[in-house]
Amino acid sequence: MRTSSGSLRLAARLARREVVRRPWRTLLVALLVALPVAAMTIGAVLVRTDSRSALEDWQRSFGGGDVALPLDTEEATEPPPIGEIEAGLPPGSRAIGYRSNDLRLLRTEDGLRTASRIAELAMADPLGATIYQVLDGREPASAGEVFLTRRVAADLDVAVGDVLDLVDPAPATWTVVGVGERRDTWGVHGVVVAPGTPFPWRSGAAGAERMVLVDLPEGLSTAEIAEVPAIADLDGVVTTVFAPGVNGVPTTATSLDAPPAIGWTWVVGAVGLTMTGIVIAAAFAASARRQLTMLGQLSANGAAPRVLRRVLFLQGTWTGFAGTALGVGLAAAVLAAVRDGMDSFFQHDVDPYALRLVDLGPIVLLGVGAATIAALVPARANAHIPVLAALAGRRPLRPVPRWLPIAGLAATAGGLALLGLATLGANGDSNAVWILTAVVGSVAILLGSCAVAPTYVAGVLEPLAKRARGAGRIAARSLVRQRTRAAAVVAAVCATGALAVGASGLVQSFNARETADPPWMRPDEIVLTAHDAEALMVGDPWSAHTSMQPLPDGLVAELQDELDDSEIIHLRTAIPTEIPAGGGWGVTDFVPSDWTTAGAGYVGLAYVGRWGGPAVALVADELVLDRYDLPAAARVSLDEHGAVVLAESAGGSGSLTFGPGDGASSIPPIDVDVVDRTGLPLGNLPPVLLTPERADVLGLVAGPEVVALRTPEPLTATQRAAVQEITDAHRTGSGADEIIVQATVYNPPSELDQRIVDGALAAVALVLSLFVVAATLALSAAETRDERDVLLVVGAPPSTMRRTSGARALLLTALGTALAIPVGLLPVSVFAAANDGDLPLVVPWRIVALLVIAVPLVAGAATTVASGLTLRFRPISISTVAHE
Repeated sequence: MRTSSGSLRLAARLARREVVRRPWRTLLVALLVALPVAAMTIGAVLVRTDSRSALEDWQRSFGGGDVALPLDTEEATEPPPIGEIEAGLPPGSRAIGYRSNDLRLLRTEDGLRTASRIAELAMADPLGATIYQVLDGREPASAGEVFLTRRVAADLDVAVGDVLDLVDPAPATWTVVGVGERRDTWGVHGVVVAPGTPFPWRSGAAGAERMVLVDLPEGLSTAEIAEVPAIADLDGVVTTVFAPGVNGVPTTATSLDAPPAIGWTWVVGAVGLTMTGIVIAAAFAASARRQLTMLGQLSANGAAPRVLRRVLFLQGTWTGFAGTALGVGLAAAVLAAVRDGMDSFFQHDVDPYALRLVDLGPIVLLGVGAATIAALVPARANAHIPVLAALAGRRPLRPVPRWLPIAGLAATAGGLALLGLATLGANGDSNAVWILTAVVGSVAILLGSCAVAPTYVAGVLEPLAKRARGAGRIAARSLVRQRTRAAAVVAAVCATGALAVGASGLVQSFNARETADPPWMRPDEIVLTAHDAEALMVGDPWSAHTSMQPLPDGLVAELQDELDDSEIIHLRTAIPTEIPAGGGWGVTDFVPSDWTTAGAGYVGLAYVGRWGGPAVALVADELVLDRYDLPAAARVSLDEHGAVVLAESAGGSGSLTFGPGDGASSIPPIDVDVVDRTGLPLGNLPPVLLTPERADVLGLVAGPEVVALRTPEPLTATQRAAVQEITDAHRTGSGADEIIVQATVYNPPSELDQRIVDGALAAVALVLSLFVVAATLALSAAETRDERDVLLVVGAPPSTMRRTSGARALLLTALGTALAIPVGLLPVSVFAAANDGDLPLVVPWRIVALLVIAVPLVAGAATTVASGLTLRFRPISISTVAHE
């Protein structure tokens, strides 16, 4: 045991000295370790900082009390009855009121407008102080004072101290005393007034809240809280009483479960360290002559091979510690630099950074372990170099073990199988297990390619070394003699290139699937509707059929002048003469029973036809049948029943009803077919189609006309912008009488130009390849010095040396990028085959060409130029060679 511990201390000391003696390699490896470590550290800190307890979530949403009692919003015009509530609370309790309206249209005398949620709250009271955060100014304390969120303040162009003269929804003069954000969600439109501020509160509005925030005495149990008269008297509403983690009530779930999220930062970091570990292994494989001499001296003095291995892989351990420390320091610097922007990044106020040692421990282990394992791979080979060869600074070339490429192919096949299994599993349930399976499979594919690299390099370079001429022959033979190092470099270049190929292939495959689907609306059509501003911006879409209004005069003619040769299509709508509360078109007795979400609503035991209000139906006259290519099943239903419902991924039949479902409507139900509208470019036209005869029988009356403009060619971005400007200019009226025109057009998905994506991926692959090749050539300069000296002695010109260096770089990158093509495409092909979304396999030919042609040429040219500059500024003479 003493001998073992003593040899370990000796190996650690020698390894530490080698790390210090080789500063450039140490810095290179430390940087490769530091970048993933810094990313993991930043991720862990941000996740831990953003993690909040249930109590914190409660306070951000419902204030600093213990219970929030929800009240009937039908009485929202009246403030919460605080006195009545407090009478039913235990002694020592306290309560304040809180109410808010849904979005209301706010307009100032200057014509500025916004839609905002209005709340009444005593923000200075401890029970309400945690819901909003004041960033400038103070809380409103009296009637006439107002607090605005930053978005509302920006929309209305006001700041703290300004006077806000409102015209809508009612004339009012408010003084802005505070600007800030709602704590649970930044960026919302919010206005808070002090209790008692006059405002046209609305009853039963969608999204309205009315509650009492209660602070109870300490020591009450859950059962005792439930028996409090003010709570028990709420009857069925009691189930929505909130009291998390206070007075013995169990806590609710946290908004972000930190440990699993931090665990995923470790997983992603491990994948990154696997990528960089391949490059680190290449750096350690490029051992200089004096390190081999050191190994020979140790062997000559009786050091066992295990001691030599320890000396070599412990260099990775020491360098890993240095890289981990550098990564943590880099993360601290980045976090300090972006501290001021974290609130906006998370869209809520961020407490001081939080980090636990338990989060940092696995990061340190991963960083040190990656460098150690990367150094262990070449250490196993270098530890068995014969003594005389090591003393001479030579690394004898051994044949590649037969089992190594077989193991590499097996690892690749296993990785592909895991990736396919993960894809199949994620089709039904995208959980962490399948994601982790895909990560393990991807790592196995990379490691398998590394194991195949030595055989691949030997199989390509040995025949090339026999047939090539000039600098190419010298470069090929040099790389064959240094096959271990060359294989490591090729594997590193392959990893970076495979990432580029796989990423580009996935992006293009998903884009191909999206473009294969027909657009939801005709690209050459504009649908024009007009709506009441109040109902459109803040109204309940389930009961606001009256929001549709006639189009302004002159609008269609002006748009037709802007759009040359456009065709005008007048579309008729039909609405009932009576609108029951909550009424809408619905399909009952739907067969089959499975129903799906449609673009315009729900199909099944639910409403359809939310377009412009639930009561709107499109009259399927001859014009509609001629201009819109309806499926045959829809035309059959119109012929048989005089009605059809169009919905995505639907099919079957049922009863079309109008009303709230309680029989209050006088419109009788009719039979109808539900037809799949997938692939029909109907846009937001009503999904309920009725023939003119059926509309008359049902007692429907003509609704506001809808006009469609169809152009000869798809609308351009310039035309879409011009249409928007024209429709905005046709706003009429003001306040509750304002009419807003909507021009619905097809906006193509904003996908990034694939050429930009491929160029960026190729640039990343090129930079990393140049980095790996340059670092390897620099670290192995001592081993190739003999070749350089021989060329100089035999009279080779400097251009031969330059071309030889360039040829080495070209061959290394060409071999790596060629191997990257199958390594990158195989996972994409497996993913496409196992995916249940009909994902096509698209070969990214552009990125393939860039990798196979451009990257090696650029790498070779850059190395040639760099070698020429080195020879110019540090020329080598024969006398210097003789001296060495």
